[in-house]
Amino acid sequence: MTNRPLPLPAVLKRLQTEGGAGNFLVIEEPATGYYIQIAGSNGSALLHLEAVGNAYLDVTRRLSPAQHNRLRQLGWSDPAQQRHPGAAGSLPTSCGSDPAWSCPNHFIDCQVHDGNDREWLARLIMKTFADVYGIGSNASLDLRLNLEECQV
Repeated sequence: MTNRPLPLPAVLKRLQTEGGAGNFLVIEEPATGYYIQIAGSNGSALLHLEAVGNAYLDVTRRLSPAQHNRLRQLGWSDPAQQRHPGAAGSLPTSCGSDPAWSCPNHFIDCQVHDGNDREWLARLIMKTFADVYGIGSNASLDLRLNLEECQV
């Protein structure tokens, strides 16, 4: 196994310093459908992460109680099942901060201010893929970055 640098911290920086308010990144292992998605905005330290949960997984890939427990140990919140009336419309800025929204996935809302924070977050993401989804560091992950176009 080679110890190659991951581009993930640099991609996370782009999520926070380019585009607009609706930027997002999806990191997926295509063979299994396991993914982590991250929403962010240009100029904001707040990132909202979601790790796929059973609501979006094929029945053969559903997470076990032990996998759910490991997500909690890593700091992920359980999916929020309750949705309040009148919440239809625009996308949430954060599942955890707005009680009108529900998240079918496990989630983390965090502040990412610098390169050290981005390195920490990249390690957490890779640890989640390894420990929860059983996807090792040599797996080929797809990174899809969507930077919202800024209109003047």
